[in-house]
Amino acid sequence: CVTAIRAAGASAGVTLNPGTPIDAALEVLPEIDLVLIMSVNPGFGGQSFIPTVESKIRKLKQAIDAQVTAGGRPVQIQVDGGVKAHNIAMLRDWGVSNCVVGSGLFNDKASVADNLAVIHQALDQYLQFLSNDLQNILVLMLQRSQQVHHPYHYNCLLYTSDAADEG
Repeated sequence: CVTAIRAAGASAGVTLNPGTPIDAALEVLPEIDLVLIMSVNPGFGGQSFIPTVESKIRKLKQAIDAQVTAGGRPVQIQVDGGVKAHNIAMLRDWGVSNCVVGSGLFNDKASVADNLAVIHQALDQYLQFLSNDLQNILVLMLQRSQQVHHPYHYNCLLYTSDAADEG
């Protein structure tokens, strides 16, 4: 099935409901481009994010990282359900590259533009926090290397996804 999808020039992905074990996606991980993890039970909008999907996301991210390190395909993680300004940065930290935002944008609390601005602000604050944190870590490393009189070599990577950078 995935071969036929690719032959048609399309990307392939799988979707996991909250109760579906992550192993279902891990079986086909080398063949797909995206895993959509539902963080609410499908059916209607406005539900709260189900916290137990965190372990599923983290396990998936570890598997993707191992796959890429071994020369395999990079796979995007997408989350749908309960995504709002208060948790979108946390999702990014877990390795989520795409978020579906429904009632976090479309609600009677504010306009779509205002809600989107709040979500972008939450992501910007998170990135600023990471930037400041990395600067503090680098200063500490420099101080440590000067104290022991030999250099340490560190690789620091700040992951930003294309999807989050476009807005």
